[in-house]
Amino acid sequence: MIQISKSEKRRVLSEKTDLTATLLNAIGVGKNQKIKLSTLIKEHLSHYQRPRQSSEAFKKDIYRIITSYLSDDKSGLQVLGEGKSPRQYYWSSIESKTDAIEAFSMSEARAFAFQFIEEYLSTLIPPHIYKSLTTDFIKANEVISKTKSNKYLNKLDFNPMGYDSFSKLNQESFTANELEKWQSIFAFTFEESCFTASYTSIHSKFDNGDGKLLLSPQRIVLLNNQITVLAYEHNAGALKFFEIRRLTNIKKSKITFQSVDDGDYQEKHYFKAICHTWVKHYFESIHLGDSTRFSPTSHQNCWVLESQITFPKHFNFEGADLFFFANFLGMFSDSIVVEEPAFLKEELARRAKQLVEMYQNKDSHLEIIANSPEIMATKSKN
Repeated sequence: MIQISKSEKRRVLSEKTDLTATLLNAIGVGKNQKIKLSTLIKEHLSHYQRPRQSSEAFKKDIYRIITSYLSDDKSGLQVLGEGKSPRQYYWSSIESKTDAIEAFSMSEARAFAFQFIEEYLSTLIPPHIYKSLTTDFIKANEVISKTKSNKYLNKLDFNPMGYDSFSKLNQESFTANELEKWQSIFAFTFEESCFTASYTSIHSKFDNGDGKLLLSPQRIVLLNNQITVLAYEHNAGALKFFEIRRLTNIKKSKITFQSVDDGDYQEKHYFKAICHTWVKHYFESIHLGDSTRFSPTSHQNCWVLESQITFPKHFNFEGADLFFFANFLGMFSDSIVVEEPAFLKEELARRAKQLVEMYQNKDSHLEIIANSPEIMATKSKN
C-alpha cells in the first residue's frame, strides 16, 4: 500500500480547495450570466488539471464539485439544460454566491485561532467535526505563513501545567482503527449510548482485558493533557475516568444508558491552606473553586486561603478522589500547606513522608514508586 505523507495530503486538499473556490467565483449571478461547464474549464480552471489526468477525468471532477452545490429550490446555484443539451450554471443571487465563497475565505484573526486550536486542542474536537474543518486548517496555515501572525504564534507557548508539555496525539496521525475508536467514544458520549470495552489500567486489580466493562459515558474531559471519558461503569456501579487511548474492543451495547447527576459523582469540601504571596497571585489569576478568599497572617508574605473545592467521588471506595487536585497542589511544593479538608492534608503528608524516604534512602526508590498507584487507589494510606 502506498503511504501518502501528511504534507502531500495537505497539498492535495489545498489544491482542491482553491479549485472549488475558483469554480464558484467564476459562475455569474442571474440567468443572463449563465455559463457552460466547458467554458468554465477552458477559461478559468484548466491550470488545475494534473499533468497525467485526462481531460475527461478532470471534467468529471469539476462536474462532481459543481453538482454538490446545486440547490433544490430557487435560491443558490441553479442549472439550465436537460438531456443532451449543454448544462449551464448561474447563481440565483449575489447573497447566495457570497455565502458560498465566504466559506473559503480566511481572515488573519480566524487563521490565528484555527492554528492555535489545531496545534494544542485538536484531540478535544470530535473526529467528524475535525475532518470537516480540514479546509479551514489548510487555509489558516496558508494565511499564517504569509502574515505577521506567524511571528505571534512563534512567540506564544501554551503551558497550562507550568511547563512545556502538550498532547502528542494528533488526529491526522491516527490509524484508521484509532480514528474509528476515537469517533465511536465521542459519538456514544454525545448520543448517550452504552458501550462495552476492555481497559488496560495502571492498577492491576482494575485491569480489564476481557471486554466486559459496560460503560455509560457522561462527558469528555481533558485531564493533564490527556483525553479521558468520564463514564459510569455498570458492573461496579461507580464513575471513573478512562483514558481513551487505553480503551479497546469497543462495541455499542443495547443496555439502557445510565445518566448520572453531578451530585452523584462529585462533592464539595471546604478548603483551607496557608500559602506564599506568589501562590496567592496565581490563584487570583485562575478560577479555583467557589468564593475563594484570602486573609493576611502575621507574616507579610503568607496568606490564609479559603475556598469550596469540588472533588469527584472515588471510584473504589466511599469518599473523595483527591488524586488530580493533590497532584495539582504538588507543584507549589513548600510554598503551601493544607489545613482542611483532613483527608487532603493526610494524603499530602503521606506523600511528603514518602518523598523524604525516597530522597534519603536510595534503596527504597523502586518499592515506593511501584506501590504508589495501588496505595492511592485504596482507602488505607500506609
